[in-house]
Amino acid sequence: MKNYKINFQVSVILILISIVTGSFFGIDKFTSENPGDEASIYIGLSDKDSSSCDICMPGGEYYDSGCKRCVQDGISLTVDSIKNNYYAIAWNNNNVLGHGDKNCVARSNFLLTQPNSGDTFWVEIIKNKNIINSTFYTDKNFRNVFDSNSLKMCSIPNDLQYIKISNNDGQSFGNGGKILSYIDDIEIFEEDFNSSATFQENDQILLKLIYQENFSECNSKTCNDTWVLQDPNMFYVDIDNKNFNINSQTSGTLDYAHHDLGIPLSNDFWILKFKMHIDTFEEHPHGKGILNLDPQLRQLLLGLPTFIFPLASFLIIKKSPSKLIGFLIIINGLIISLGILLQLILVQNLEVKNILQYCIAISFGAFISILGILIITKTKNYNK
Repeated sequence: MKNYKINFQVSVILILISIVTGSFFGIDKFTSENPGDEASIYIGLSDKDSSSCDICMPGGEYYDSGCKRCVQDGISLTVDSIKNNYYAIAWNNNNVLGHGDKNCVARSNFLLTQPNSGDTFWVEIIKNKNIINSTFYTDKNFRNVFDSNSLKMCSIPNDLQYIKISNNDGQSFGNGGKILSYIDDIEIFEEDFNSSATFQENDQILLKLIYQENFSECNSKTCNDTWVLQDPNMFYVDIDNKNFNINSQTSGTLDYAHHDLGIPLSNDFWILKFKMHIDTFEEHPHGKGILNLDPQLRQLLLGLPTFIFPLASFLIIKKSPSKLIGFLIIINGLIISLGILLQLILVQNLEVKNILQYCIAISFGAFISILGILIITKTKNYNK
């Protein structure tokens, strides 16, 4: 009798732990289905404005992929919320955003600089024929170098006429991380072939100022209608702080902005300068849910007890069965099966390779419930 009492208590404890861990596992797993796209920012020059790509607009063929699908020429500084990623320079020539020309590498990472909250850099991008040189400075005079990067293009983006700020949005709303940032003090230079014009020296090249904006005279989010905004709640001119605000999230909206320079820049040489600051940088969760557990840790802490403890409980109590234990094991199996089934129904963009895993989990839940039924059946026979 004493052994039966101990076995009964241990079995109940194991089943209750399994039910609790299974419930938490299901909640955390269900909330961990993050969007494929991460929060990202592209700041640079393009031959397309943010309004001219019909395939990216609501109802367009690639709306769900965002305007990165719009074929264009461009050169950009990029930052995204992928873990352990670096700032990078990317380009595209008659291709989608940041994808080169299908013949060579389209992106080059900075070697030292990973994005973090509180970053402030003065950025210089120099395009000289098919070479892009980019440098991060820690001072507004562009003297103290923090990091640099160089990329050789195998073809040249042409007719870059628009300052463009964009991201990988257009996806359904979800947690893809977050980048809250701003840029300021934008300047664009071209080579000056007229010595009478205003210029500065840069590696023996005479430069003339083509464009300058510090947002100090802006009285609206569009800076007096000089910027076109797709979503003025996410990308806009902050008239209080006098800078261009960037809120990059996977928000289900098209968050792009551009300014028309009026005429294309030279295809041979230009320099783009601006100040960039990141207020908040949150990484893409990569499978983490509401409990913020790494997927592997979730499997270890919550998944294993959910599956192992009911089996242990069955083995402990099978020689002296109990209806209560049987019912608890059935409930545990139903929680596993129905929870997985609900997630299978509701989750978006389910990959085929994961369907087998879901089916195995559902089958295991059913198997656990069958063990509970066996316990109840044995109890009836045991009491006769």
